[in-house]
Amino acid sequence: ENTRSGSGQHELSSVEGRGLRFPFQTFDEAELSARLTALLADRTRLPRGWLRCKGVFDTEAGRRLVNADTHEERVVLHWTDTQEEHGSSRIELLVPAWSGVDWKAVRTLIRECPAAGHEPV
Repeated sequence: ENTRSGSGQHELSSVEGRGLRFPFQTFDEAELSARLTALLADRTRLPRGWLRCKGVFDTEAGRRLVNADTHEERVVLHWTDTQEEHGSSRIELLVPAWSGVDWKAVRTLIRECPAAGHEPV
């Protein structure tokens, strides 16, 4: 788990970044998409919203890259294939500093995503 803090473009703004790894885990892409979309829309888990979300996951469809975006205030995930070698699945989430994010709960939400062909937890 990595943490970064740094200044944003404005003097008063700061950003907190967290990288989470999920070694030896293959995800069900549809379930992971639902969980990520719900997480990014949830102001109780991300009280001040989010600035960037990107990740690389081993899924039943192979190694996949995901980038989140917003469109008309809805979270939109863009999935693409990647030629990156298999390894730990990971996600990086940037939020405004001092957001009070419960990173353990975020990690658990993703980690408990079922593998392809298994029932959601």
